[in-house]
Formats: sequence, structure tokens, C-alpha cells
Amino acid sequence: SAMLIRKSAFETTSGFRDEFFVDCVDQDFCLQLRKSGWKVLQDKRILLPHSLGEMKWHGFGPLKLRATHHPTWRLYWAARNGVMLSKEYFSFDKRWALTNLAILGYWIITVTLFEKPRIAKLQALFRGIKDGSRGRLRQAYLPAGVIL
Repeated sequence: SAMLIRKSAFETTSGFRDEFFVDCVDQDFCLQLRKSGWKVLQDKRILLPHSLGEMKWHGFGPLKLRATHHPTWRLYWAARNGVMLSKEYFSFDKRWALTNLAILGYWIITVTLFEKPRIAKLQALFRGIKDGSRGRLRQAYLPAGVIL
């Protein structure tokens, strides 16, 4: 949502990916920086109001899971871009790639259990996984007003 970037660091990357436009833009950029030898720092004292969808906690007894309740189109892009990055950066940072894929698995579980329209959202997630693994995108999942 917000970054301060040295110009010299920015120039060692290919910049922000236009095709990502939402979800994983910052992760991709930070991975590019790290791969170029730069350190990425986070100052947790600085707070920036930011919305990540309609987060809701759901539970079964003591087990509580947080679902994002993102729009269907956004689930597609989160899955697609996340899979693309995990694939591209697996050899550079296996831990990051596997954590990213685990988060995607968590989203599949929470959508299955708590979100509607369940079938449409799961289709979007699985199409995103398929397209991300192939480096493709589906124009049908672009929100109104976005042109790639």
C-alpha cells in the first residue's frame, strides 16, 4: 500500500508489473529487490489504514478462521499472481513461495466453508491457479474499468 524506495534500488528492478495491478504487486517488487541484493525493511511503528476486503472471523467451537470475503474477480487475481510468483521465485526463496502457496490453500478452505457464491469463488481461485501456472490471464476476471 505504501513504500519508500531509493531511486538506485528501483533502477535495479523491472519496476512494478502492470499485469498484476492488484494483489502481489508489492511482493513481486520486494522479491525483485531482494534478488538484486537489496534489503527490504518494514517499520511496524508506521500505521497506514488499509482495507483487505470484508474480513470476518468464523468458527467451530474453539477453532476460528478468518475469511476475506473478496469479490470473485479479486480471488482470481490473488491466486493467479500468487502462483506466478511462487513459480518464478521458488528457486530464489523456497520458504516465501511455499508460505504463499499455503496462504492460497487457506483461502480455498475459508471460501469453501464460509463464502458465497461458493462455486463461483472456487472456480475463480482454481482458474487463477491454472492460469498462474501457465503464465496466462483471463480478461473475463478484469473488474470494470481495468484495461491491460
